[in-house]
Amino acid sequence: MNEIFAIDPSAPKDIKDIKAMFEHFGFSNGRFIANYPGDWRQMLALYVSRLEGLDRSRFTRLLDIHRDTLLKVDGEFRRSKSWLENASQSNLKRYGVEKILADDPNPLGVETLNDFLWNYDVDNLSRGAHIPMTIESYRHAISPLFEHQSEIHIVDPYFQLRTERGDIHRMKSSFVRDVIILADKSSRCEHLRIHFKRSLGSSEEVQENFIEKDLSEIVESCGVERLSVTYMIWGDMAHGRYIFGIKGGLQFDYGFEIIRNKKNHVHWLSKSELEPIVMQYI
Repeated sequence: MNEIFAIDPSAPKDIKDIKAMFEHFGFSNGRFIANYPGDWRQMLALYVSRLEGLDRSRFTRLLDIHRDTLLKVDGEFRRSKSWLENASQSNLKRYGVEKILADDPNPLGVETLNDFLWNYDVDNLSRGAHIPMTIESYRHAISPLFEHQSEIHIVDPYFQLRTERGDIHRMKSSFVRDVIILADKSSRCEHLRIHFKRSLGSSEEVQENFIEKDLSEIVESCGVERLSVTYMIWGDMAHGRYIFGIKGGLQFDYGFEIIRNKKNHVHWLSKSELEPIVMQYI
């Protein structure tokens, strides 16, 4: 889940390869292309401009539609070397890269994009996983969302910042704090909205006052510089537990509970799964 593949921008041979490459990655697939180096898209465009018989307008549209398939990777890149030399020498695994896909053939015998696209017939296991119920594990799962989406929503009808006794729920507050820091540090996310269910244990006014106070304290403790954090209280909510934006999202079977030595089944939403959730909450 959330595997990052580094792909040689000169590996696709035609528009069919390019289309298939992009369709294997992105939010709904749960795996991503390394933006390595930082101008990988420009390198791909330059390479494609040299291919004969390729529809440039179709390529430009594909590149625009699938821009969210890329995730930033900080590995060193020297312009005096080829892409493959850089990728093989930069220890990209240290930066979260799962696999390198190169041209076919290539001098280093590295796995090729062609084989990945056309010679493997296996299910995509990247769409979901059973992950530890820890803040660190949740952060890894959700981090791609913040790189490409300006507005993120958290939906969980069982999620409250206070216990039934009215005490601060420290683990859930810590989770919200971690999400706020992640969002604020991203270069893209500007707004985080948390959707709460109406609590039956107190009046709506009391619940709203607690949420206002608790969120304000959390935001202040994070030293937020540009992120807007808001919330909604719903009288009725479905049972689904999600974190999402209009481009992609994740479902958490057990919500955002923090429980030691337990696992949470998490999966990336397909387009058909995401659309009704966006319609309901955005």
